[in-house]
Amino acid sequence: MSDSESKEDGDLANFASESLLMPMPENIVVSHPGITRSKFINHFQVGYLPLEFRTIIRNLEDNEDNSEDIIKLWNDVNDFVPQTFDDLVALYKLSCGLMLLPSTIEMTHLKLGVIHKVFRHTSHDWDVNPVMIHVISKELYPFLVDSRNLMYFIRIIAVVSRMAFYVSCCLAWSLFFRILDKEVKMYRLHDLQTMVDALKDDLDLKKMEENTSDFYSLLDAMAFLINVIVFRKSEEMICERYNDNFVSTREQIDVLYQWGSNILDTFQPHNVENQDPILIAELVRFDIVDPLRGFLEDTDIPT
Repeated sequence: MSDSESKEDGDLANFASESLLMPMPENIVVSHPGITRSKFINHFQVGYLPLEFRTIIRNLEDNEDNSEDIIKLWNDVNDFVPQTFDDLVALYKLSCGLMLLPSTIEMTHLKLGVIHKVFRHTSHDWDVNPVMIHVISKELYPFLVDSRNLMYFIRIIAVVSRMAFYVSCCLAWSLFFRILDKEVKMYRLHDLQTMVDALKDDLDLKKMEENTSDFYSLLDAMAFLINVIVFRKSEEMICERYNDNFVSTREQIDVLYQWGSNILDTFQPHNVENQDPILIAELVRFDIVDPLRGFLEDTDIPT
């Protein structure tokens, strides 16, 4: 391994340790809704897929109880070396879908190892190509329509490689816009001012008070994006081409801080029978307001 690769691995480890990866639960089977086996199979009925994978998936369709085929598919995904961009996209889709299938905690940890290997299959040219980032994000999104699946997967892949980091950011932006009922024509990176403007112009707080689940998902995506834009957890992930998308000003940060503080003071959900309001308050306070306040107090930020 070269010195540069060793340095990158060290930076990735630091990046992962600073809260982008959610702690793995120890007493439940999964921490996200996941997908069913039939939904997983249906995703691969059309589109390109290497022949060896298609045969295994056909076996899954014929025998719903054959867990051995799931394990074989994981092993084949782990061993497969993509030769083309289509191979790479298919490999990403397979690993994403497999990650979301129900499993034990022990199996989940094994899955994470394969995911990390798979999402390091890339090249420098692909890493920074906006069209390829868009295609991969668009192909992964159908697995991740449930926002809890989406944010779970985003936090897993964000620490793996530069390509995966950009894809995770694009997916988080897509969730942010979709909850605001804004059309997503291309999966791409945006700057912090885009978030500030959207909250001012497009957020219907009364609608969010009626749908606390959507509001939580919006805040979760915001928290992730604020984490990677404002706090820039890993400089190694950010290339010069996209640097402007990861720059923030004191004015922007202060607007988001004041917005979050106002949410804590004024948000009045209609449905108080579930835990969403409590989770929303905790997310806003601990993942948005408190970190931004500390950053404003301790950091010399350009205006």
